[in-house]
Order: sequence, then C-alpha cells, then structure tokens
Amino acid sequence: MKKSIALLLSVAAVSACGGSDSSGEQSVSVDATPIRLFSDASGVARLVAVSNGEVTTGYVITPELTAVLAEIESTSEVTPFDIESLSIVDTGPNTNIRSGAISVEGSVLNVLAATTTDEDAALVLFEEPSSGLTFLVTEGYQATNIPSGTASYSGVLGLQNILFDAEPELGTFTATAGFDASPSITLTGSTTSYTVNGTASISGSSFSSNSMTINDGSGPTGASMNGDFHGSGANSVAGVIYSNDASGEFRGGFVGSQD
Repeated sequence: MKKSIALLLSVAAVSACGGSDSSGEQSVSVDATPIRLFSDASGVARLVAVSNGEVTTGYVITPELTAVLAEIESTSEVTPFDIESLSIVDTGPNTNIRSGAISVEGSVLNVLAATTTDEDAALVLFEEPSSGLTFLVTEGYQATNIPSGTASYSGVLGLQNILFDAEPELGTFTATAGFDASPSITLTGSTTSYTVNGTASISGSSFSSNSMTINDGSGPTGASMNGDFHGSGANSVAGVIYSNDASGEFRGGFVGSQD
C-alpha cells in the first residue's frame, strides 16, 4: 500500500470537516483500532485523531488493513485537503454530495463525498485509478453534550457488493436514537438495489451492532454496523456497515443529521 494512501486516510480523519486549515502541514496524532479483518486482507478500523486541539472520530474500510493502520499511526504530520473545494453534484437529506479529484504525493485520487450541510461529519470514498483500489472513510467532530430523550436522523447511505460494484450505490436512510435507559439507535435505509435495517447499542458517543440485515433482493444477509454521533448535542451521525461473511461481500457507510 502506497504511503500516499495512508497519509490520505490520516488527512480524511482530521480534515474533511468544515473549518479545516488547508494552507500547510498540521501535526496529527492518530489512534487506529482494527475491528474486522476480511479474507482478502482488507478490513474495518476505528480512527481517533487529534489535530490543533480538535478531536475527530470515524471509521475506515480499506485494502491491506494491517499495513495501512501501521502507516497511519506512524504519521505525525499531514497536509489537509479542503473537501469544500470539491464540486457539489447533488444533495440528499441533510447532506451535500461532492465529487472531484485530488493530487497526493504525485498520485491522483478520485473522491466522492457526502457531507452534512453543517460540515460536522462526512462519508468519503477514495479511488486510486492506477490500481483500482477504493477505500471508504467516515469521520466527524467528536460529539459533545449527548442529549436525553430521542432524536431522529436522516441522510445519505452508500452500499456496494465488492464482487460486482465499482463504487457504492447511493440512497438514503433514517434513524431514531433513544439516549435514555438501554440507549440504542435503529437504522433503516435503501438504495436502488439494497436495503439495510437493524438496531445498535449506544455506548457514550458511539454505537455498534452485529445483528443488522442487508438485502440485495436475493435474501437477507447478516451484517454489522459501527458508528459515531458527531457535533454539539450529537447533531450528526456517521458510520460503516458491512456483511458478516468472511469476505465482507457487502460494504458501505452513511452520514446524516438530526431532522
């Protein structure tokens, strides 16, 4: 895995939110925790990054998981890119969808991103055309002032079958979070080809489940979900979804905000 890919993942973890200073290198400390390793050596990990006194959290689905995480954690400085420089090509519930290309250490990467309208959280897909490798990052400012009661969210969902789809198929999702006794979040989403639904347990500002369901029309497949709340009052939400089979055949992510 090229060093440029690892650096870009670090950039995404600290800089995709609005308000970033993209004028030069920034010091960064990234803690990466593997969650799932697939049979092709790709996998899922959680990222927590600290830069300029700000904490961002998120997840990554990447090829060559072990090598990428080692490079990410060894990175101490990054040159951030400004996600707002990408053109808005569409909108979704509480989101802007952006597309474009960026250059990192001599490599051109295609970028497809969905960001909340307040730029608190993002879902970003990177593709390296020369190798055909794709990797997905979700991230946002660490949530503060977690509320009580319930909150409803909506936004953009992307899902793909890695055996057939070049990139995630975009659709929408809705979710309802209950923050009081036995806190949990229930998410339902769909694209043209896929549906996903299930409930995850909330712990602090994060949530997880290994009992989600993805359906591509041929029947249900068991799946997992890892996500975070972001921003003041847990205003935004983002995370990743992936099937429980050894190859992680179905993979994707989501981002949205309170309605």
